[in-house]
Amino acid sequence: MTHSDSDSLRIAIAGAFSLVIALGIGRFLFTPALPDMIAETSLTAISGGYLAAINYGG
Repeated sequence: MTHSDSDSLRIAIAGAFSLVIALGIGRFLFTPALPDMIAETSLTAISGGYLAAINYGG
């Protein structure tokens, strides 16, 4: 590997870890926010369940 290949690999790994952290935080913050979303919008428990399933599937 050349020097630039090593840098590219490091940048790609850092980007992947950043995505994992950001998406992981988003998934765990969705769960406590769901009851408020249902209470303050026209979201029902059933549609909230669908949203939760899509969120956890991601």
